[in-house]
Amino acid sequence: LVRPGIYEPASILLLLKLLHLTLMQRIVSRRIGRVSLLMSPASWRRTATRGTPYAADAGVTNISANIDVIILASIMGPTIAGTYQAGQKLTQGLNAFALVLSNVYLPQLSRTDPSTASFRTTAIKLCLLMVGCGGFGALVLVFFPSEVVGFLYGRGFDALSPILPMFGLLLLMRYINGSAGIMLTALGMQKIRVIANTASLATLLAASALLIPTYGLPGMVYSLLISAAIMSSLYYFALLRKIRGDRHA
Repeated sequence: LVRPGIYEPASILLLLKLLHLTLMQRIVSRRIGRVSLLMSPASWRRTATRGTPYAADAGVTNISANIDVIILASIMGPTIAGTYQAGQKLTQGLNAFALVLSNVYLPQLSRTDPSTASFRTTAIKLCLLMVGCGGFGALVLVFFPSEVVGFLYGRGFDALSPILPMFGLLLLMRYINGSAGIMLTALGMQKIRVIANTASLATLLAASALLIPTYGLPGMVYSLLISAAIMSSLYYFALLRKIRGDRHA
């Protein structure tokens, strides 16, 4: 596994995923009992109907998280794509705190009545923490891009420094969208997430086709920012509509 190549790291990732699956299966078994796949056709249909929005959301999210590198590599070549991927992986690493906050606050919000003050207080706290984490990471990338690139990647990635501030803005937008996404799931509005993420993916494809040939590597980051803005607009429009509807109910 220590030899250079593409199969060795892929094998490590596969082993880690299998380990994660095994651990999650044990946790689920302890919490809710043994899960059996032997169900009646009616049970399968109910499960598929209830789970389709979540599966679709996960599928679109995974496509969006990987297709950008494929697009950039096909247009600009693997070297430019490698530089871009270094910035993308950095923002993904800094975005890990969003997953932690989601695991903490999603259960709390899901079991709280949305019409209560407790729900609003928890939602506001979540938003503030998300903005705080994303804002701190964004400030580091915006004001210290050369230092960050030099420390993490070395001189070979100097081309990343000029666009790292844009990755900082992208990081902040992902945290903001993350807080809205958690609230949508807690409110049972998962279909809205699927629609918004699909629209964001379509925007990413269209924007990258237009901007990468003109702006090169920055064009890919511009495309991500535009698609994130579309997602944010749809998320918060749905949330505001829900809030106004509850007030008039």
